[in-house]
Amino acid sequence: MDLTRDIDSYKRRLNKIAPRVDPPKLKMNIFTEEEWNNKKPTSKKSQWELNLIIEEKRPLSK
Repeated sequence: MDLTRDIDSYKRRLNKIAPRVDPPKLKMNIFTEEEWNNKKPTSKKSQWELNLIIEEKRPLSK
């Protein structure tokens, strides 16, 4: 018994009933600490946007 035909039939029926929703576009910005400090603020920030700041290596204090 091949279930592929049944599964395809169920998929077609489901696609007719439930509309397909596009997922949000994820965005990741990577900056060095210097770039981040000199960066001009942007007003077009999405809730799906992530900023990653790589800090400069600090000298060890003794």
